[in-house]
Amino acid sequence: PNGNFLAFVRIFPETATSVLIVKNLISGEERNLATRNTSSEFVRNSSPAWSPDGTKIAISVSRQTIHNAASHLAVFDVGSGA
Repeated sequence: PNGNFLAFVRIFPETATSVLIVKNLISGEERNLATRNTSSEFVRNSSPAWSPDGTKIAISVSRQTIHNAASHLAVFDVGSGA
């Protein structure tokens, strides 16, 4: 929200995980906010959305099973990752 941070998803095929990352654009420091495995991964073409006060990030998560797939919205606290 203040232009100093960027939220994005990085995919790690070798470990079958996707990670929601917050990057400080001033220092370049990256922090893993949340990690998902292939059965419940962050949707690849989904853009994280910040809350107006900058304390939360919402993103679409895809959950797949042998029989079906579904997406839902997940919201993470930027401070704790919860």
